[in-house]
Amino acid sequence: MKLKREIIERLRCRDNRHIKVLLAEALDVSVSSIPRWIYANESNGKLTTVKALKIISEGLGVPVDEMLVE
Repeated sequence: MKLKREIIERLRCRDNRHIKVLLAEALDVSVSSIPRWIYANESNGKLTTVKALKIISEGLGVPVDEMLVE
């Protein structure tokens, strides 16, 4: 599973920088790692972990089951 294109586009938006910061803190990485992960959008990657999905879901106001695609 990976994130839908619509979710990736919303994460790339500068208005959602706070989500990137929260992801970096929760996953114990630098904020500069997050855009690379967003760009790659790997299947079963770091952004599809339970912790990351919860942060993205709450930040964007989108249920987890509507964020993923195979």
